[in-house]
Amino acid sequence: MKTRLMSLFGIMVVMAAMVMATPSGQESPVDRASVAFDDPGKPGFVEVSLMYGGITVTGYSGKEVTVEARIKKKLVYEEQKVKEKAKGLKLIQINTTGLSMEKDGNTIEISANSWKQAVDLVIKVPFNSSLELSTTGHGNIYVTNVTGVVEANNSNGDITLQSIS
Repeated sequence: MKTRLMSLFGIMVVMAAMVMATPSGQESPVDRASVAFDDPGKPGFVEVSLMYGGITVTGYSGKEVTVEARIKKKLVYEEQKVKEKAKGLKLIQINTTGLSMEKDGNTIEISANSWKQAVDLVIKVPFNSSLELSTTGHGNIYVTNVTGVVEANNSNGDITLQSIS
């Protein structure tokens, strides 16, 4: 029991430090992750799905898929719900994107907690990667320098494809 309380206290201290590290009015921190395909000699497939936010993908000569995720903005209705629930309380906001990457062989799935807040993803993939990209709102899709198959769906924003084949 004592060990569990110490662990919970440690987690709370880390969370408080994360909140204090991002002063109000400044950009939120960037979550970063990278993963290599199991067989980098063969083309890979990258699937990205967001509810709210933008997706930028650039092909490069490397062998890993790298992702940077940043909170774009809080969704207005989410902020109002929090204010209503917390009348008289002080909200301690933890600004993380919930970035997630799952790999199965040469397939990588990327997502974020974009149903709570708009999240922008900046992704680098090997040139010959194939892509399936999807977002619903609060962002655009931009792809450049990719030679694999590209499928892009955006319900409420622009899709720009440059230097693809």
